[in-house]
Amino acid sequence: MKVFLDTNILLDVLDASRPFHSSSTKIFEAVDSHPLELVLTGLSLVNTEYVLRRQGVPKAKLRSFLGTLCSLCSTASTDLPQIEGALGVDWPDFEDAVQYNAALAHGRVQVIVTNDIPGFRRSRIPVMTPGDFATKFLGSADKH
Repeated sequence: MKVFLDTNILLDVLDASRPFHSSSTKIFEAVDSHPLELVLTGLSLVNTEYVLRRQGVPKAKLRSFLGTLCSLCSTASTDLPQIEGALGVDWPDFEDAVQYNAALAHGRVQVIVTNDIPGFRRSRIPVMTPGDFATKFLGSADKH
C-alpha cells in the first residue's frame, strides 16, 4: 500500500507531546511488518527540520531522524508542475495543495495520512488521520 505522509506526521514522531505521536510512530514501525510504501516530499523534510530546530530539538537528533526518513520513504516531487497544479486550485492552504499535487503526480497513492483532514477535504485520494490509519490497517491506534 502506497501511503503519502503529510508534514505533520513527521512532526508527530519527534514530539511526544503531540496527540498523534503514538499512531504516527506506529506507521513507521510497521514498515518492516506490513506492505507499506511510505511517500513524502522534500518540502516536508525541510519544513520538519525547520520547525523542530526552532523548538530546540538538537541538530544531531534531527539529522539522524531525517536520514532515517530518507532510507524508509520514497520522495514525491514538488517541482514546477506540482506548484502550478497547486496554484490552479482553490484550496485554503497552498502548502496542502502542493502536497496533494505531489501525491497525485507520484502515482498510485492509496491514502494521504495527515492531522489536517479539513485541509485535504477536496482530495480525490482518501485521507485519514494517523489514528484512523493505524486502526484500519495496523490494528492499533491512539484515542485521537
